[in-house]
Amino acid sequence: KFKSWIPFAAFRRCAGALMQLPPAWSHRGGWLKLLALALFVAALAAVLFLVPFTDWGETDLSLPICARPLCEPGDTTPCRYTDSPCRGKYCNKRCDEWYAAVVAHDGVPLCTCEKFCAGACYTPTCTACRREDLPLWIRDLVGPLGTGLLCCPHGGAPGSPEACCAQGHKEKYGSCCELEAPTCSCSYGSKGGSLASFDP
Repeated sequence: KFKSWIPFAAFRRCAGALMQLPPAWSHRGGWLKLLALALFVAALAAVLFLVPFTDWGETDLSLPICARPLCEPGDTTPCRYTDSPCRGKYCNKRCDEWYAAVVAHDGVPLCTCEKFCAGACYTPTCTACRREDLPLWIRDLVGPLGTGLLCCPHGGAPGSPEACCAQGHKEKYGSCCELEAPTCSCSYGSKGGSLASFDP
């Protein structure tokens, strides 16, 4: 987890130093030190602004593993997902979610645009997309399993990933995830980005 007190403690120390500058700092050497301190503060602010920090939470190891016969359609019993890599709290699922992702429709889940844009569709036959292959505005989305957005490993050219969910996946690959619409237009809050360049 990100320890937010560490950078802010450093910032407070720097701010305190700025408030206690002696008059002697008016000479050339003092101004150079002041400039270095200002650059440090600016760099720290840039790191806090640009680097994504995510609270991954904890996997509840007390939950039973998602599997049959525990999980059946419509059963909302909490369970722990283990069929493919997941991270922290994103491994904590419900039986009905697991059944839809792993068992239903011969293991090729059906995904609505609403769920697709919310990053809620997943299946063990999809893998985490390579971060560098995704548009900037969606690179750091955690995805349904906490491992980032998911891609279908059977499709897409190198550097041009194919989303985990797309129309035709069931017929073409018999795996990954089937999107219930030809395309989905997703926007992400104030970022205003759309998923147009990551065509499902």
